[in-house]
Amino acid sequence: MDRRFESQRAQDRLTSNSSWIQDRESSLNEALLQKKRDEHAKMSLAACRIEALVRGKIGRIFAAELRAMHHSARVFQRWTRGAQGRKKAREARWKLLRVVPSLYALNLMRKRSREVEKVKSWVEMFDPQTETFWYFNKDEANNGIPNSSWDHPKEFDDKLTCVWEPYAYPHVSKAATNNRCCMRFKTRREYNTHR
Repeated sequence: MDRRFESQRAQDRLTSNSSWIQDRESSLNEALLQKKRDEHAKMSLAACRIEALVRGKIGRIFAAELRAMHHSARVFQRWTRGAQGRKKAREARWKLLRVVPSLYALNLMRKRSREVEKVKSWVEMFDPQTETFWYFNKDEANNGIPNSSWDHPKEFDDKLTCVWEPYAYPHVSKAATNNRCCMRFKTRREYNTHR
């Protein structure tokens, strides 16, 4: 009976040991799987962070290029709008200053007027119908109409300045004869009446 009891005890020990080994093996396998899952999660997190850094760097580079492009586009638009505004202002100014509003009327007026004097590209004309002087520039044009003006351009400033010098009489002192006339006039009519 002792033998049977001993073999039964051995059998029980073997069963308990094998169940302990199986339990231990399953817990170790589970711990290994958990460790692998944790490592995979850490690697995924690291990969996400690296991807985020790369995407951020690429995004910042792209945004900087886009900002530079938008800035240059704004500068170009500003220059274009400025040039267009200056052109419109120049056209409006010349429309107000222009002798006649159309090219046809300007050609008629040129035909009936005579040329008095020419300075650089400006020509001084006299209109016998209105008995006035006017100025014409065929080199500069706005909307295809050459520039013309009732007021003299700055090129004619010297031509409308009196340069009269008194004659030096022998019996008059030099101090009395030093009074030169240097008057500037706005129109040719004023200049001619002064002479």
